[in-house]
Amino acid sequence: MTIKKEVLRTGTFTDARGKTVTITDKTLTALVDNFSSDKSLNSEGYKVPLFLGHPEDESTSPAHGWVKSLVKVGETLVAEFEKLTEGAEKAIKDFSFRDVSVSVYKNILQHIGLTNTPAVPGLADFQYAAPHKDDLETWTFTDEQTEPETNIGDNMSEEMEIQLSAEKKELEIQLTGISDELKLSKEKIVELEESSTALEAEKVELSKAKEDAEAKIAELEKASVDAEVAAVLAKDISFIEKLVADGILAPADKDAEIVALNAMPVDIIELSAEKKSSIKEMYMAKLSKSNVQIKSGEAFSAGVSGNKESELVQLSNQRASEKGISYVEASNQIISENPKLNLIEA
Repeated sequence: MTIKKEVLRTGTFTDARGKTVTITDKTLTALVDNFSSDKSLNSEGYKVPLFLGHPEDESTSPAHGWVKSLVKVGETLVAEFEKLTEGAEKAIKDFSFRDVSVSVYKNILQHIGLTNTPAVPGLADFQYAAPHKDDLETWTFTDEQTEPETNIGDNMSEEMEIQLSAEKKELEIQLTGISDELKLSKEKIVELEESSTALEAEKVELSKAKEDAEAKIAELEKASVDAEVAAVLAKDISFIEKLVADGILAPADKDAEIVALNAMPVDIIELSAEKKSSIKEMYMAKLSKSNVQIKSGEAFSAGVSGNKESELVQLSNQRASEKGISYVEASNQIISENPKLNLIEA
């Protein structure tokens, strides 16, 4: 007794490993071509077995029939079975098994298993008797080859479960490693954040130290300027006091002359091609060479001088009166405008 059955068709399906597999027309043609080639067990006779399901070890599992022929009909693959055991025939007749699932490796049919949960649904039921001659004429055979396809089964074998379990454990180990690395990374981030905070604090501290240093420098610079000013003032006071002591300058003029002298410009000006001096130096020279006749008594105490007023004094007094400014300021203006005034003559 022979039985035929659609065992595969074109389309995209999910195999026993959960992998998406696409069956093309080239796939069916290659399976038919390889069925009779030296690549197949069938090359030495009817060696492609029919099992109840997919056995773990084909070499030790009893076959319940054999695949006699394999043909392509349109978009389906039809297998013809023979030498079925009584148990297989009864299971098919009683509809204990209504479908099949193929095991394929590199487009070579390894075996076919009876099943009720095929990976490829929608296949025609078992049919008794061999294909009619007219049907055979519609079957097409080509030399086209296709890329190797993954095995297609109906359910997961124990070996596959063991493999997936091992892969799962490996993934769990990898996940643990990743988790540990993540933990170390978080700890490193915390450490870097703490270092950043410490650096910020140090930066603030250094900034304050810089401000303090700059303030100290400014203070020292001011003190240095003040010292220079004080030194100049002390020198001017000493100069005026000596003139008073030498009887050249009236005591009553002392304070006014100190103020005037200290306010004098110290910038060097050119009096002539051979002579250069500052207004302050010229004024000091003028004071030093005055011919003041010092009288004792009240006139001396009051600072009265018998000198005739010089041109500078006259002009300064006039400018001070006209502009409403101090004598010193007026004198500076006159000297600045007339640097060649004879300041030496009394």
